[in-house]
Amino acid sequence: MNILLVISHNNLENFLHPLLEKFNEREIKFSCFFTGTGVLNLTDSKLLKVLDISSKAIVCHQSWNKYFPEKKSPIEEGSQTNLSEMIAGDYKVFSL
Repeated sequence: MNILLVISHNNLENFLHPLLEKFNEREIKFSCFFTGTGVLNLTDSKLLKVLDISSKAIVCHQSWNKYFPEKKSPIEEGSQTNLSEMIAGDYKVFSL
């Protein structure tokens, strides 16, 4: 099973990190797309370590630049087009 998490809300660090670790333990493939205030979760170093094992992790460049205009993103920057491509793949989609 492939899971795509569309993360558009912040303050998920107590939920998101443990969830992704469980996916890894159970060998569930996952990808993440961060947009809106969801990009604020990318300040969590524990989350970034877990994202290293994801199939793909992309942040919407417009959202990133809105909240961190002077800072380089710690993960790949993309666009809503990337999200559409990811959704078109073989994924179960969850929006957080």
